[in-house]
Amino acid sequence: MLLPLMLAGCYQDFSPTTDTTPVLCLNSIISAGEPIEVDVTRTWTFNDLSGARDHKVDDATVTVYVNGNPQSASYIPAEGDEIRIVAESPKYGSAEATVTVPVAVPVTVRKFNGVVTDLWRHYDDYMAADLDFDLYVTLDVRDLPDDDNYFKLDYNWIYLSDDEPDYVEPGVSRPLQIYFSLGALDYEAEPIFQEHIGAFESIMGSDDTMGLVFTDR
Repeated sequence: MLLPLMLAGCYQDFSPTTDTTPVLCLNSIISAGEPIEVDVTRTWTFNDLSGARDHKVDDATVTVYVNGNPQSASYIPAEGDEIRIVAESPKYGSAEATVTVPVAVPVTVRKFNGVVTDLWRHYDDYMAADLDFDLYVTLDVRDLPDDDNYFKLDYNWIYLSDDEPDYVEPGVSRPLQIYFSLGALDYEAEPIFQEHIGAFESIMGSDDTMGLVFTDR
């Protein structure tokens, strides 16, 4: 015997009223040796479509204090500096945040191994060569056991060369040019680089990170 099933449903679009007043938000990544950049925005409700598209605060005045003293925008923070950022907006009020610039953690390279993946050579009036390789590195990072620590592993690339002249006489050696660049970091090589990313971080776009951030969990 077959029993027919009938399903019924309804829906209604509505925008609930809220008494929430937008407030200022401060976002800034402060690193020793790099300029301080502050992004001032405001909060918005989920049904505020215009706020979702544009929540910048252009009328805010931002003051940066270093160890209790106001500093200009050109100040370069150092390890151990206490940075206090104060933002004031005639429309959205004020907000402030204080942080101490962390001290670099000693890192020891325990071992590394390079595996060549591609080699390209070209001979003309000079020789050019491209060498691609995967680099596997094991690091020891010092962690203070009594503190909750957060780490960021950063990297840079170098370019070593003498100035190359526009023209080189035949038979004369060209200056040596060496480029060394670190291409793409493999974020999935070590689980600790992903363990802090949950549903909220994914929604906010923090799952595609430009640096290797991890905790001491």
